[in-house]
Amino acid sequence: MDRRSKSYIIDLPPVAWQRPGQNGNVRYDAQKNPKLLFGLHINKEHNNERPFTTPISIDIVFSQKYPKSKSKKLNLIWWDTTPDIDNLEKFLYDTLQECGVIANDKLIVQVSQKKIYSDRARVEFTITEL
Repeated sequence: MDRRSKSYIIDLPPVAWQRPGQNGNVRYDAQKNPKLLFGLHINKEHNNERPFTTPISIDIVFSQKYPKSKSKKLNLIWWDTTPDIDNLEKFLYDTLQECGVIANDKLIVQVSQKKIYSDRARVEFTITEL
């Protein structure tokens, strides 16, 4: 049986997950618009394929532009400043689930991720059925 695998390149800067906002007793998703924008890009790449519904592996590269305060000549590779990588992951997982690319983020059982500097900000990931 062949394992399905699909790669995505989202040409948007990575976004970190934030806790829901609260106005009095009402909770709201303060990231509704960023999730919508990411979701549009993800859906375009997913191309109406069926969602992943079995355990999956995901390999992720979060790329951020080189900081203006540092020269590319320094040979920077690793993006070692905020946000934390787990918050970048959580935003991506929530968006993948809300878009219907994955049936549920609990299906993610294996992860490889890194944060790097690059000439362009983007999120690249590959989902593979296990």
